[in-house]
Amino acid sequence: MQCLSDFHESHFLPLWIHGRQLDVKTEASYRQSISWWSRLTCDPPLDQITDHTVASFIASLCKQPGRTGTMMMSSVSKHCRNVDTVLKRAGPRSRNNRRGQGLMPIHRSLMHHESIRSHRAGTGQSKRFGRCIWLRT
Repeated sequence: MQCLSDFHESHFLPLWIHGRQLDVKTEASYRQSISWWSRLTCDPPLDQITDHTVASFIASLCKQPGRTGTMMMSSVSKHCRNVDTVLKRAGPRSRNNRRGQGLMPIHRSLMHHESIRSHRAGTGQSKRFGRCIWLRT
């Protein structure tokens, strides 16, 4: 079974990025997000991605160094959205996911406008994410 980074290179880039003639910066953004996924999760096979894998990825991403301490929540959100889009394309085809490749079991969206507490010490800020990562039901 292929991992997310392999799927990204073999299916997602040619069909989603190049096929739609998206900007080079968009491609770079997706590559950076998949690189974070690979580093922080050890890039497990698609059929072995669990709730724990995704929760660990988000928690680790929030702790990564940024310009002013830890990574900005807007950057965390961007990477989560990008990874979610790639995972969705690897998931099963459905009425809501017509381009799904069927390489993963049934999934659901983990975070649909839920608040996440910032991991920065003393800020106590609540940040909102849109949809973020797909998970096993």
